[in-house]
Amino acid sequence: MSSASTQFRANENGSLYNSIKNRDSAIGGRGNPFLYVSEQNFAPSCKTKIEVSAQNTAGYDRTIKYELPNYGLLNKLYLKVEFGAQTGTATSAKTTQLRQLPVPFSEVRIVYQGSTIARMSDRYIVARLHTETEGKRLEYLNEMLINVPPKASSFAAAGNHDRDHATADARAQGSQFMYVPLPFWFSESLSRNLDLEVLSDKVYLEVDSRSTGDLWCQTDTVTGPGTLSASLICYMNELHADERRAFNAVTYKPAGVPLTQLALSTTTHIESNVAYGSSGAIKLNSFSGQVQRLYIWAYVKSLEDAAGVTKNIWKMMPFDKLVLKSSGTEIYKMEHLRDHDEKYLEWFNQNTPFVPAKGALSGASREDRADNTGSIFWENLYCINFKEGWGNRGSADGSLNFGALSIPELEYTLSTAAATGTLDKSGLHNAGNVNICIASEQLNLVSYITNANGSTHIRSLTE
Repeated sequence: MSSASTQFRANENGSLYNSIKNRDSAIGGRGNPFLYVSEQNFAPSCKTKIEVSAQNTAGYDRTIKYELPNYGLLNKLYLKVEFGAQTGTATSAKTTQLRQLPVPFSEVRIVYQGSTIARMSDRYIVARLHTETEGKRLEYLNEMLINVPPKASSFAAAGNHDRDHATADARAQGSQFMYVPLPFWFSESLSRNLDLEVLSDKVYLEVDSRSTGDLWCQTDTVTGPGTLSASLICYMNELHADERRAFNAVTYKPAGVPLTQLALSTTTHIESNVAYGSSGAIKLNSFSGQVQRLYIWAYVKSLEDAAGVTKNIWKMMPFDKLVLKSSGTEIYKMEHLRDHDEKYLEWFNQNTPFVPAKGALSGASREDRADNTGSIFWENLYCINFKEGWGNRGSADGSLNFGALSIPELEYTLSTAAATGTLDKSGLHNAGNVNICIASEQLNLVSYITNANGSTHIRSLTE
């Protein structure tokens, strides 16, 4: 039985889906492919960059709050993090170090007047970036995310501190800088930039930072973790004053039709302590709205819980089968992922910009360790993409209304465990239990509402 009727029925009952499809921008001249294609006259504008400090003291295990600029159109946003040098006297015996991919937050949120406009988890961000970055850009991304582990000969002694320094002591004692792209909806296109200048109140970014135990692998008592400080780097588009006035007059008419932007938000669910090599089903009741993609991966629980140098949440293990169902109806099935190598077909069919080679490391400058803790097998990251193409985030076409699905669940079969540390063409096999992470990417509408007094505010419209 085809799942198409189930999916169409779910979308027909989605108020958000129908709102998106019935907007003015979806019909009329703007939707006519014969118009506005031979000539492009851009508005007088310029790009600017500003670094924003935290309102409260940045540090571990707290919510850090940033006030975004009150002018311009926000285009790109990065979190800049400095992990300070370790405390104590420099010696080559120090083993306190940052874990691999030490993303220092669990969630980031855009907040306006106390309401969350959009949210993204660290796991979603890392999974998305590593399926959308290719070539030399991937090498730069891995450096930005401190995802280049040290050589086996120096790992225990120096960690990955200041990896560009020549000596072990310098690496152990120096600061490291991390730059985390925050791929919110306003980075997708000029027409979806977040208009900070027109809003009548302040917009904030809230960052839930992780604890030192989540980020640092400490195996001695002599040296403590380094300090954490952070700021925001904002890339802005600004219009000429005359163009800005004309833009506002057309776009934000008092008591007029609200301007809407297609945005996205995420939900992340972790199914903990699942037996490796087992089969089961995970209820997806926490997911709602118009879902575009599901990112799915399993990682070794003992490595996440470890306190020493092996601590890692990205040691991904292979699945044999993944099936998305609603009331027993199969919506999407991935099978033979290991025994027939069908996972390579799934990666290729997604048309994602970055397709990893089997057993590949995530950066050309990486060096594998003898115990394999330096490797990340991105081929064991799976994605159910409901949309046509990969970069298509400008429409609701192909997305699926999870709120209208009955009893949505993900059935899984994990590959059979092998001896700890054994590598094969499916990636790293570890005996022991795993955690299964599922991150959804769902649509929402950001609405700019201008009242009769000319004050403009934003709201997030979801299911």
